[in-house]
Amino acid sequence: LIGEGIGFLLTGLAILQMNYLFLLFGRVFTGFFAGNMTICLSSISDMQGDAQGRSKNFGVVSSVVGISFVVAIVIGGTLSNDNLNAFFNSALPFWALTFFSLINLTIIRLRFTETHASSPNGKHYFRNQLRELTSLFKTEQLGYLYSLFFFFMLGWIVSLQFLSSFLIEHFVGTKLVITLTFIGVGLSWCIGNMLINRLLIRYLRVGTILFYTLILSCVCLFVASETSHFLIFVHFILFGALFASLSWANCLALIT
Repeated sequence: LIGEGIGFLLTGLAILQMNYLFLLFGRVFTGFFAGNMTICLSSISDMQGDAQGRSKNFGVVSSVVGISFVVAIVIGGTLSNDNLNAFFNSALPFWALTFFSLINLTIIRLRFTETHASSPNGKHYFRNQLRELTSLFKTEQLGYLYSLFFFFMLGWIVSLQFLSSFLIEHFVGTKLVITLTFIGVGLSWCIGNMLINRLLIRYLRVGTILFYTLILSCVCLFVASETSHFLIFVHFILFGALFASLSWANCLALIT
């Protein structure tokens, strides 16, 4: 979190200086410390022993992701718009991110308790870590899940990355339409895990939920890509986000 905060600070400085190479360095530097999300998810996994409980917990995490996705759009769009206030600029959202990192650090220092015992010898070498990573894919119960999660994230992230371009090219891609669409996607992601996933895990196995939500999210994305009617597109992209959120939480629950 300290490294991530420094990365956000460097990115903001690069934007103020209009230095592209410095900007790339700031983003790469931030990326090196993005692994804190993995530690967070691992700690949550340690707190729950059964798959249903982990699915519920990862659902809560996914809901938080959905909420923060919406809030981030509002904060980023507002703080970078100098038409609203002369003080606002493109670097300001990164100052805000630096401040949020400090809040996270405070929460960790005050509230977090280690959930996993340290290695007996206290030593981990890069070569051993590569060996451990390779061995995971040789585990029959995990190899297919890692491949599944890889292709799921590849498809969904590509869909989000090109959503703005798709709206501009095929529909009325104004700033307002794009912003509202992304807000809708974030809310759908949140509703899927906060409400629907909690209901489904009472009656269905985690693997069953994952299987059918993957199919439904695939169908929704395909229909959204082929329709020429904006309202149909919006409905299917929102339902696609809802089913994708359920796939994300339950796939992680199975892996853990």
